[in-house]
Amino acid sequence: MSDRQALLLAIRAAPEDDLPRLAYADWLEEHGDAARAQFIRLQCRLARLEPDDAEVGPLSAELRGRTWPEHVWRKDLPQLSGIKWGPFTRGFVETVKATSYPAFQREADRIREAIHLREVSFAVGQEATLFRNPQCLEGIAGLSVFSKRRGGPTWDCFRPLCELTELRSLRRLTVGPVCISSHGAERSRARPTSRASKSCR
Repeated sequence: MSDRQALLLAIRAAPEDDLPRLAYADWLEEHGDAARAQFIRLQCRLARLEPDDAEVGPLSAELRGRTWPEHVWRKDLPQLSGIKWGPFTRGFVETVKATSYPAFQREADRIREAIHLREVSFAVGQEATLFRNPQCLEGIAGLSVFSKRRGGPTWDCFRPLCELTELRSLRRLTVGPVCISSHGAERSRARPTSRASKSCR
C-alpha cells in the first residue's frame, strides 16, 4: 500500500477528524500539489469556526477569490450513471445527487468505494417502491428526497423514512422543501402518526 492510499484510508476511517486530512495536505504539498493542500487546509479551518468568528470572512474570501482546479481533483472520482458528485467539504467530496433512488441503489457500492458518503439526495417517483434494500443508506448523516410529481412528497412518502433503522445516524432529513433536524426526525420515528410529524410534510 502506498503512502497516499494509507492516508486516504485514514481519512475514511475517521471522517470527523481533521488530522488525517491535514496529514494528507502535507503529503500533497511535499509531492508538488500545493494548491490542493491549501484548499484542504482552508476548508478544514473554516468548518471548525463559529459563524460569527472574525476569521470566517477572510477565509471565505480567500476560498472564493482563487480559481481552484476542482475539475482536475474530480478526475479521481468514477463516472457513474445517474449520479452527480457534490461539492467539496473539508477538502473532499462527501455528497451525491442521484436522478432516482434506483440509480443510487445501483451505484451505492461504487460510491462508497470512492468517498466517505455523508449525504444523499434524489427524486422519487412511485412512493410504493421507495427504499427497497435500504441497507445502502446506512450510516448517512443527511438525506434529501424530492417528488417527481407536482405538489411534492406526501406524508405517506415521508413516514417510511422515519421508520427505517438504517437511518439511525441521520442528522438532517429534507422532504420536498422542508428540512428536519435530527431531533425532529427522532420525534417522527417515535410518533409517526402525530400532528407534529404530519406537519413536517
